Amino acid sequence: MEDERARLIMPLHPKRQDGVSFFMASGLGGHALSAQVLTSRVPEPWIGRGLLYPSFVAEEPSYRTFEGMAERLIVEIFRSQAEGPYLFVGYSMGGLLCVELARQVIRHGHRAGIVLVDVKLFQHAPLKPFFTRWPRKAYWMARDAWTRFTQRRSKRNARMAAQRRLSHEGGMQSDLPPPFARAIADGRAALDAYQLTPVDAPTVLIRCSELAWWDALRNWPADYGWSRYTDHRAVLVSPGDHLGMIQGPNLVPIGAAMGQALSIVHAAALEYPVSQRGVDIQPSSRRSAHEERSEG
Repeated sequence: MEDERARLIMPLHPKRQDGVSFFMASGLGGHALSAQVLTSRVPEPWIGRGLLYPSFVAEEPSYRTFEGMAERLIVEIFRSQAEGPYLFVGYSMGGLLCVELARQVIRHGHRAGIVLVDVKLFQHAPLKPFFTRWPRKAYWMARDAWTRFTQRRSKRNARMAAQRRLSHEGGMQSDLPPPFARAIADGRAALDAYQLTPVDAPTVLIRCSELAWWDALRNWPADYGWSRYTDHRAVLVSPGDHLGMIQGPNLVPIGAAMGQALSIVHAAALEYPVSQRGVDIQPSSRRSAHEERSEG
């Protein structure tokens, strides 16, 4: 009989036998198979395991918070890997799930590291002045309309335009197969309910080199604000915008960036002594383990 606890983790590099494991969470409505594509160019020694959102499994209840999703997934993560450090890679919304997964493994007395693939913290990026926002938005809306309604479009441009609308327009999931519609509905609910608090785990941010119009309406700090919440180690840049960076020829540089980022967070996680594990640092008094070790 198949172990039901193993149904939410999928191997991403089945041909790799030896190496260091990491767990990959896709973005809003993303299946674990999309993580296989995204990590196809991650170099050895890294071996990926895709996390399947419970929403894709009919027998699973709906988890409408990242904390609930993490509690469900951590059972299978511990079963598939007995010892840390536990490395998590999350794209877009999946990065927030990875933060909660890291928090869970730290509470269980293990080390964790997180790679954030273009995970933005919108509460820390103020809107630009109106007179600079509306022309940019009008341009991109016109460009999107041209892509939708003319015959002079490539299949790739049409697909990416549809993905952008799906990510940023509520209600469009009704046209999708039920598991995908459910995953998007649960993901939106989790995003609406989420309150990020600090977690003392090393992180690396991989950010896109270009901003889509909805992102370009804000002023972003270099690290998207993550240094307020984690032991942030580095910012890497990969070509493309938020969606383009994980498609087509950009899979090569994003794969290399993920390999570099995994190396950084893996080495940093190993620095954490046992005494540092299992403690969340509050915003008012937070000093990272990295800073305390530097002073020592």
